Amino acid sequence: MIAISKLVIAVCAVFYMVITYVLMFNNKLKEKQLFHEFNYLNIITIHVVGFIVMYKNTRQNFFILFLFISLAIQLGYRIIMSFIYKKHSRLLLNNMCFFYTTGLIVIARLSHAKAMRQLIFLTLAFLISLIIPAIIRYFKFLHKLNLLFAFLSISTLALLYIKGNSVNGAIITFKIGPYVFQPTEFIKIIIIFLKFQNLII
Repeated sequence: MIAISKLVIAVCAVFYMVITYVLMFNNKLKEKQLFHEFNYLNIITIHVVGFIVMYKNTRQNFFILFLFISLAIQLGYRIIMSFIYKKHSRLLLNNMCFFYTTGLIVIARLSHAKAMRQLIFLTLAFLISLIIPAIIRYFKFLHKLNLLFAFLSISTLALLYIKGNSVNGAIITFKIGPYVFQPTEFIKIIIIFLKFQNLII
């Protein structure tokens, strides 16, 4: 069972990467919509198989519950995004969902509490990403701030390198008073500002 599931996940991941690269470098494909749908089917398969395997190995109902909640959030986000932004980038949206899925699978294996916390943060990030394109559309001066956003990202990473705390060998957080920050989450939002045109084209 485990060997088959690993093979299924690996095959889906390979298909996903190959199709993504084809779509990135060939925007004029007639079957582009079909490729996007097939890619999302790969993501759903990885999501479902990953959590079912963890349930089979541990018999913990948490994984089944987490599977349905995280999948519902992802599907809900896609539906809302498609409804609000008719011309959104399917390629970018699939990439977001792919990293959403793989990230949750990895974290859920390590800690239930951390997985739930990450799911909350991801849900908030989804909500913010729905608002950001509208903000930029109505405040056009933000188009001219790309260099500022890039500078903020680089400065934050530099601060993390200098003042950051090591967690399991990785420097990912730093403290300001009693609060602990993971600046990469803020950088992700800044990158959305930098790449907003891919979201609303």
